[in-house]
Amino acid sequence: MTKDPENYMERVHQGKTVEDTRQVYGDWAKTYDETLTSLGYRSPWLVASIIAARISDKTAPILDVGCGTGMSGQGLSNYGFETIDGIDLSPEMLEQARAKDIYRNLTPVDLTRPIDMEDGLYGAAVSVGTFTVGHVKPDCIPEILRLIRPRGLFALTVRTDAWHDHGYDALLEKYAGQNLLTVLDNHIQSHFENQDQQAHFLLLGKN
Repeated sequence: MTKDPENYMERVHQGKTVEDTRQVYGDWAKTYDETLTSLGYRSPWLVASIIAARISDKTAPILDVGCGTGMSGQGLSNYGFETIDGIDLSPEMLEQARAKDIYRNLTPVDLTRPIDMEDGLYGAAVSVGTFTVGHVKPDCIPEILRLIRPRGLFALTVRTDAWHDHGYDALLEKYAGQNLLTVLDNHIQSHFENQDQQAHFLLLGKN
């Protein structure tokens, strides 16, 4: 199979089922970091900086949602966070993340289904590149918030081309109206230094 990054990205965004997504990331896992680094992928470090600016306790447990190969975990670790758990759909991506020796626990999880974890385990959560075209939808955000302690934080990216089409704007407004969350920050910038792919960088507070 071709290693062309455009081929993998096209397959990711055109996937129709969870199994489609699992398959493409399994195929991509070994070259994923190399591909994104060549494009100047900066979002994992930007999201880590958002959390680091708000949380001084570096022992606070953090959940990396859709952790992939562990680039977001690396960003958090670079800011001194010590207790990071990761969840992801792809066993092959988790294998790459495990090799980085950053995470306390790594668990295969399908984010389109309820997550088999207790309420309030984490002080914060991050998610980079998971809320996008062809992936999970905003209706799983309450499930992630369930895993965060009251007044905890959730920093995430949402691609701009999914923002309206997948109803993130409407559902976040709905969740805020239900007092599930507060939108503390929402700004737009590119995921990459060398490619223009815009995303909302969000910080949500659990109420």
